[in-house]
Amino acid sequence: YGIDLLSYMPAANEAIKRYAQYSDYITVEYVDILADPTFSKNYPNESLAQGQIIISSEQTGRYKILNAFDLFYINTDDYSVWLNAEKKITSAIMVTALEDLVKVQYTTGHNENNVTGIIGVLEQNAYESSEINLMKEDIADDTDLIIIMGPVVDFTEEELAKLDAFLDNNAV
Repeated sequence: YGIDLLSYMPAANEAIKRYAQYSDYITVEYVDILADPTFSKNYPNESLAQGQIIISSEQTGRYKILNAFDLFYINTDDYSVWLNAEKKITSAIMVTALEDLVKVQYTTGHNENNVTGIIGVLEQNAYESSEINLMKEDIADDTDLIIIMGPVVDFTEEELAKLDAFLDNNAV
């Protein structure tokens, strides 16, 4: 967009520091991954880069990586920049720290509408999502919510029976 986000980083940095200032449960640590390449070994499945923010929980073992770009909202109409750090960081803390995330499955196989937007919002708010094709698999026992986004193709009797059992809490 031609916007220098680095000039906005001090405001984001102050927001980050406030979390540690107001909570004994949160610590902020700055790591130069170029000077300390062993740090990246803690995240073997990730390609870490300078400027990323890692929010992690020792209790749950979960972590979320935010990029500097995630901390800002850029209005593409007038290219104004708004700090979005508090929302993104609080969401990442919730996702990593909560013991039990709400488990959501969304159906596939019936030409459903795209669920990317709603799944993104749910995942930002401590929901764990996965897709399910009821023609091929059963609903997981730990599923809390099923999303069916405007299917075009009808469900089979077998699929409907799986959904009925889920709605009846598997007769529990």
